Amino acid sequence: MPNWTGVIARYFFFAQGLVYGVLNLRILMKHQSHIRQVLADRASDLTWLRNFVYAPLVIAGVWLAFRQLPIVDGLLQLLCLGLSLYFVSAAFRQRDVYPGKLSEVEDWPGDVPNESTSARRLTPNQIAILKDRVTLLTDQHKPYLDPALNLHTLADKVGINTHELSLVLNQGFGMNFYAYINGLRAEEAIRLLKSGKYGRGEMEAVSIRAGFNSRTTFYAAIKKKKGEKPAGFLKKD
Repeated sequence: MPNWTGVIARYFFFAQGLVYGVLNLRILMKHQSHIRQVLADRASDLTWLRNFVYAPLVIAGVWLAFRQLPIVDGLLQLLCLGLSLYFVSAAFRQRDVYPGKLSEVEDWPGDVPNESTSARRLTPNQIAILKDRVTLLTDQHKPYLDPALNLHTLADKVGINTHELSLVLNQGFGMNFYAYINGLRAEEAIRLLKSGKYGRGEMEAVSIRAGFNSRTTFYAAIKKKKGEKPAGFLKKD
C-alpha cells in the first residue's frame, strides 16, 4: 500500500478517538446534571468517568506533540506513564456517586417530570400548598444539615413522592433540588460565620455544621448566594 494510506490510517485513529472523547464528555455532562437534581453535593458526580475520558485524549495529545523529538523519546514514555497513573489515581479517589443504597433513588425519572402522572395531577394551588409545606419543614427541622440528604429522603419527610417534589421545587421555588438545598446550607453557614464563634482557620468546621460534605461546594454556594467568599462574613473584632 502507498505510504500515504498508512499516514491516514494512523491519524484517523486519533481523530476517531477525539470525536468519541468529545461525545463522551457531552454525555457525562448531561448525566452529571441529572445527578445534581437528586443530590445536593457537587463532589458526588462522574469525575472518575471523566478522568477516564480525559486520559487517552491528553496522553495522545502529548504523544503527538513531542513524538518527533528523539531527544525526549525516553522522557516521553515516562511522561505518558505519569499521566496514566495520575488519571487512574484521580479516578480511585472519587467517592460514591449516590450515598447509601441505590434503591434510595431508583424511582427518580431523570429530567424534570413534567409528563409524569403525579406531576400532571398537581394544580397551581396544590403546588403553592406543597411549597409552604416544604418551607415549614426546612425552617423547623432543617433536614439540609444532614450531608446525606437526597431527593428521595426529603420527599418522604414532606409526605410526597420524588416526582411531585421535583415539580414543587422547579415551579414553586424556581430551582432544582441541588440549588435549593445548597442555598439553605449557604444561609446556615453565613449565620454561623457571623456568630463570632469561628475564625479563619475553622472554615471546615463551619462547612460540616452547615451540612456540606464538600469544601468546594461550600465555597461555591456562598459565593453564588452573596457574591463573596466565606471569610468576608466573619465577625470582626
